[in-house]
Amino acid sequence: MNKWTACAGVLALALVAAITVPLQAQPRWDLLVTGGWSNGNLSGGRDKLLGTETRNGFTAGAAALLRSDEIGFEFATRYVQKGGTGTISETYAVPNFSNVTTEIGSASVELDYVHIDILIAGIFDTSTKSYLRGYIGPSLGVLLSADVNGVVNDEPFEAEIKEKLKPVDWTPTVGASFHYDLGRVSAVVDGRFSMGISSIDDSGGDYNIKSRTWQVSLGIGIPLAE
Repeated sequence: MNKWTACAGVLALALVAAITVPLQAQPRWDLLVTGGWSNGNLSGGRDKLLGTETRNGFTAGAAALLRSDEIGFEFATRYVQKGGTGTISETYAVPNFSNVTTEIGSASVELDYVHIDILIAGIFDTSTKSYLRGYIGPSLGVLLSADVNGVVNDEPFEAEIKEKLKPVDWTPTVGASFHYDLGRVSAVVDGRFSMGISSIDDSGGDYNIKSRTWQVSLGIGIPLAE
């Protein structure tokens, strides 16, 4: 309950701050549409599928950006592919195998999330047509699907593990984006990093598994109102 309360408080403060942006700063709304590459791994756990290697995936989303000359707020929804790859040495990732005590193969954990972000940003002009935005804030990830597939004892396998994971993943996000004015729209290059603040494991095994994800996206910004 404390984590939910704290996150709700942060979101409320961000909303209040957005509403109270000084009028003389001439705040304006932009719609950002971006898509690109995600790269994730899973940290923690005890001698099982650790995800010590990364999983490449896809990310895409849309955001409403309220900004003045020096500060901005992003309200976004993003689809993010997370997960990781590694070795299997326990039955955690292979529900149909028992008495596994040694390394028996390799696998890829494929996690798909929808994230809701509320971010606060500092804005720095780099020219008359461009600016750099650095941002930080909370992100709530809702789990859509979770699968593991790979090779066990030289045999391919595939299993769904959504029931072993928590339905949400709280991940503070930090990143930066570059915006260049092209006239009616702006070009956007965005990079961000997020890491879970608590374990996503819900198997009852008391595993401490946290997600880490890097994202690089390209997109456009469309002015909405000023």
